[in-house]
Amino acid sequence: MFNIFVNGTLADATQVMQNFYHVGQEDRLPMGGSSLDPTTSVFDLGEDNYIWQNTFCNTLYVYDSISASNVWIQQGSIEVTTPTDRIEITGLNGDASNAFLIDVIFRTSTTGSSQLNMYINGDSSASYSYYRTAFSSGTSAGGVLSGQSTMIVCNQTFFDSGGSDRLSTARMKLSTKSGRTRIAHIEETNDIRPSVGGLDIKNYYTQYTWSNTTDTITSLVFKSSVSNAIGSLTTIKLVVFNDI
Repeated sequence: MFNIFVNGTLADATQVMQNFYHVGQEDRLPMGGSSLDPTTSVFDLGEDNYIWQNTFCNTLYVYDSISASNVWIQQGSIEVTTPTDRIEITGLNGDASNAFLIDVIFRTSTTGSSQLNMYINGDSSASYSYYRTAFSSGTSAGGVLSGQSTMIVCNQTFFDSGGSDRLSTARMKLSTKSGRTRIAHIEETNDIRPSVGGLDIKNYYTQYTWSNTTDTITSLVFKSSVSNAIGSLTTIKLVVFNDI
């Protein structure tokens, strides 16, 4: 407990030292009242005009919502249970964040092969340009294209009728604020061959640019190139990055 100084009263140094122990040692607890007793009342650490620069801690516990910049927050997660050819994520606001991080595990459910495409705001007539590098079996290839109507998130992925899983995994980081060039960086690992042809893993590194710089991003549509080819256990996770 803090010791209160009283005018004309002699203070013992050992008692006064308790004041400094509370400030400089052990846990830092909220304190209030005339004696600065520990309290369960909630106080701010800093404010709009007085901001702590950096925080260093082993574990951060948050008991309520987070309202801050420079943090990743999971927006939603989807796992497919019935094959479909279209997934749409709505209710987004690209201007309220700086970037989307999208993790995809794509399992095709159609005999043959299918790819998973994505376009923004349900606009299938949008225009995207890209450059891509692909690596497979010790070889590499690259390409540059413009005027594409979709972004390819997962390239041709085969369905293995023999029962073995064939899937693609992709991670996309999409810049989201309007008034800027919206760029998507995609890293994909793709199992492209059915069992008959043997296993062949292919890695793609792609950058897309959306020609639209004015519209706010409000939705993302994922669509397979073949009807109902988005198979069970396909998952999509969306995380948003709040920034200045």
